[in-house]
Amino acid sequence: MARKGTFEQKLAQLRRAEQDPFSAKSIAAFRKALLGANKALAAAAAAIVAQYAVTDLIPDLVASFDRFLGRQDKGCLAKTALVEALDRLEHYEPELFLRGLHHVQMEPVYGGRVDTAANLRANCALALARFGYPDVLFELATLVMDPQVEARRGAVKALTHLARDESELLLRVKALAGDAEPDVTGECLHGLIQIAPERSLPFVARFLGGPDLFVAEAAAIALGESRLPEAFGVLHSHWEDSIDPAFKEMLALPIALTRCDEALAFLLDVVETAHRDTAAAAVRALKVFDDDACRPRIRAAADTRDEPAVRRAYAEAFQADTGS
Repeated sequence: MARKGTFEQKLAQLRRAEQDPFSAKSIAAFRKALLGANKALAAAAAAIVAQYAVTDLIPDLVASFDRFLGRQDKGCLAKTALVEALDRLEHYEPELFLRGLHHVQMEPVYGGRVDTAANLRANCALALARFGYPDVLFELATLVMDPQVEARRGAVKALTHLARDESELLLRVKALAGDAEPDVTGECLHGLIQIAPERSLPFVARFLGGPDLFVAEAAAIALGESRLPEAFGVLHSHWEDSIDPAFKEMLALPIALTRCDEALAFLLDVVETAHRDTAAAAVRALKVFDDDACRPRIRAAADTRDEPAVRRAYAEAFQADTGS
């Protein structure tokens, strides 16, 4: 046995300290891990300190972050955990989060090097947005074009959290510019609906007709989740205008998410009359309406079809035995 203990033993000590996180002995154990050289132990201690709000250790979290910022903790494991802890403990120190926001850490990988600090930048951006840092929009305007997708996603989430007219404009510009990763564009559309649903509905609806089905689906789900009275009409219109079965199957869930009576009636009709694959997609989407009043209507619609695919979709969605 190693005299100073193995990593597993030290981690076990932290877990024991977690049972009484405010005792002097436990705080000493957390502090030792935070100020030690092992990134995994520092990250574990930071998570425990944040979970139990051991605010006496905030200075140690800060000191640990600054120390790890000057060294290569692989994957930014410690730095990211420390920032998350400080954010959760509501320690507002803009300069610390700005240091993390501007940090780039290149690590060797097969065939070259990769920046592993993208999640760190994203977390710092969100913290600055939550704390109301005055110049956060200027920082986010840069981060939303970051080379790393995780950082761009973080910028979009921070802009959404701000819920300001300026962040709405940035999200519109980013959505129009597009992204190499379509889910980033999708996050922009969701953010717009959250910030200004009525004003954003026509803008988001434009993306239903785009060439990227993933972006179209993100737009459709954003519209459905808005539950605006106009959302069903927009989605229904695109359904009627499309001859693409895959597009219609994709629209079934967003239509259900509007949760309006018109959507329920429409999807029940789709189950009874549409092609079996489209009908099966409608059955799965109708899970959104599952309650004592709606389930018999959904079951009855599925039972009108002598189609194994439709009945199987019902059984899978509602965990029921169709008897077939």
